[in-house]
Amino acid sequence: MPLIVDQATIDSIVESVYKGEPVDVDVEKIADEDEVFGTDGGPWLVEPFPVCDLDFVKMWYLDDEETILDHFSFDKVADLTDELRFKYALEIIEPILENEEGNCPTVCAIELFDSNNRKALIAFQFEEVRRKFLQY
Repeated sequence: MPLIVDQATIDSIVESVYKGEPVDVDVEKIADEDEVFGTDGGPWLVEPFPVCDLDFVKMWYLDDEETILDHFSFDKVADLTDELRFKYALEIIEPILENEEGNCPTVCAIELFDSNNRKALIAFQFEEVRRKFLQY
């Protein structure tokens, strides 16, 4: 993937990763826009995948036993088995991951190699980087 920064900058990023230091990398400042969003699908090492905040989903959808009871037309919480709770959770989470409801960001990762051939994965939120590129 064509990068738009020098090798010293890449070496510094990879070194920070290996030291376990926090790394704040703006992908739009190190990678070429056409490569990140090109017609070939991008230079990703990891194909884009949706992420879901399960704590958010749990709080809004899965903690409300009345809603789950209504969903299965049950009257008592005792009627809800773990299997039914799991089935309900999948029915809620699948559309969120497919972006049919809610806002589920997409995560990608690119690979950087330093001068010593050590590598680091830089993950980024696809939509956020696209928005930054469009601002330039």
